[in-house]
Amino acid sequence: MPNKLHIDERQAAWKVLLPARPENRILALGCCAEILCSLRRSFDCVDTLPVAGGKYAIVVLDCRSINCPSLRDLDSGTDIETLIVCLNADRQIKKKLKATGHCYVSHYAALPAAKPRIYIPLNTGRLRTKGLSFHSPGSLKARAGLLIARTLSSMGIKSHLMRNAVSIFSASEKISGGNSLVGWISGKIGYGISDLVVYAGSESERRKITALAIAEKGGADVVVKIADTAAGAEAVRQESAALDALESTSLSFQVPKLLFEEEWNGYVIQGQRAFSEDSRLQDACLTDAHFTFLAELSVLDRKFVSFRSTQFFQDLKRKLESIPADSLQPSVARAWYGVLKKNFADRKVLCHRIHGDFAPWNIRRQENGLFVYDWEDSLPEGLASTDALRFVYRQADLVGPWPGSATMLEKLREVGTRCFSEIDCVEREDYEKYLLAWLVKEYAENRSDRVAKMIEHVASEMQL
Repeated sequence: MPNKLHIDERQAAWKVLLPARPENRILALGCCAEILCSLRRSFDCVDTLPVAGGKYAIVVLDCRSINCPSLRDLDSGTDIETLIVCLNADRQIKKKLKATGHCYVSHYAALPAAKPRIYIPLNTGRLRTKGLSFHSPGSLKARAGLLIARTLSSMGIKSHLMRNAVSIFSASEKISGGNSLVGWISGKIGYGISDLVVYAGSESERRKITALAIAEKGGADVVVKIADTAAGAEAVRQESAALDALESTSLSFQVPKLLFEEEWNGYVIQGQRAFSEDSRLQDACLTDAHFTFLAELSVLDRKFVSFRSTQFFQDLKRKLESIPADSLQPSVARAWYGVLKKNFADRKVLCHRIHGDFAPWNIRRQENGLFVYDWEDSLPEGLASTDALRFVYRQADLVGPWPGSATMLEKLREVGTRCFSEIDCVEREDYEKYLLAWLVKEYAENRSDRVAKMIEHVASEMQL
C-alpha cells in the first residue's frame, strides 16, 4: 500500500516484533493514522472495529485514545493464541488484561515519549543496557536525556521507561516463536537471539527499520535492516551491494560484514555484524582519520567520465524538472543552466565510490581508524568530495549551530579543497564547479533557503 500522504510511520516500527504473517487478521482499536498505515503496509487485513466471526491474530489497543474495552466482547473474534499489544497502557488496563487471562510477555520502552523512534526491551537489565546504548542521537538535549535514562537503568530503576511503553500480552502462557523475526534470525545465524532493539530513524521514501538482534551469551549481536516498502528494499539491496564491494578492500575492517539478505514475511531483511561496543564515540568535526578513510575510499571504482553521463547529473536533472519553473530560485536556475548544464555537462569529472550519507551519526571512532556504517546511499560512481561536504552540511543543518551562509560556504570550500588535495585533484576552478553542483542538488532535494543563499554567493563570484 503506497504512502501517498507521506505519513510518518515510525511510531509503528514495533510491528516487526509480532509473530504474525501478512495474511493474519489484525484488530487495531484507537490507533492513529500513522500506526494504521504502517500495519496495513504489512498485513492484508487490519480492522478498526471487531467484525463478527473474525479471527484475529493480533489486537492492538492504543490506550491514549480509548478506554480499555471489555476483552469479553472480543472473545468471539479471538482465540487462545491472540496477542494483545497495548500502547501506553496504565496499571489499571494491565490489571484488566491479567484478569481476563492474558499473561504478560514483554515490555518495550518507546523513546522519545512525544514521537517514539526506538523501542527497547525491558525484561532484563542486560537487554535494557544494550538497548539504551544502541543509538546515539545527534542533538545535545537527546543525548542528555539518554544519559539520564542509562544512569537510572544502571541503578535498577525502569519506571521512567515504563511510562511510554509497548506492552505485549498473550491469551496463552506460552506463545509460539516459530514465526517471529527473532526465531527466524536465530535460524539464519545458527545461535539464539534474546530479543530485538527496534529503531526507525528516517521517514524518507527509502526508509527502513533497523534492529539490534541481541545474542544470547556467547554469541555476537547482529544489526538487522528491515524494509517494508519497495523503495526501502531498494536501499537495503544497494547497501548489500556496497558491503559486498568493500569486503575485499583495505577498508573491510572499517565497515560492517554482510551476513545475509533475504525476504521474510513480505519484508526484505539484511543482517550485518554489529560494530564493537568499544566503537561508540562520534566526532562532530572532520579529523585526519576521516580524510584518510575518504582518501582510501576514493581509490575504489575511480574514473573520469563526462558530468552529463553520471548518475549524479541524471538525478539532479530529474529533481530540478520536478520543481515548477516559476518557483525555482533565480540563482539556482542560473547555476544549473548557465554552468552545470551548458558549460560543465560535457566536462570530464572525477567519480569514485562514495558512502552517500557520510554524517557523524553513521561513523564511530575506534582504535585502528573509523567504523563507518549505513551504506544504503553508496554509489560506485559518486562525485568526488561530496562525502566531506555532506558531513559538514548535515551536522550544521540538523544539529547546529548553523554558522550563516557565507561562513558555511567557506567551511565547505575548506573541507572540499582538502579532500581534493588528498585524492590528487587540486584545481580550484574545477572544485568550484563540483561544489556548485553539490549545492544545486542539495537545494533540489530539500528546497533550503540557506542553500539557495550559498548558491547565490557562488553564482555572484562566478559572475553568472
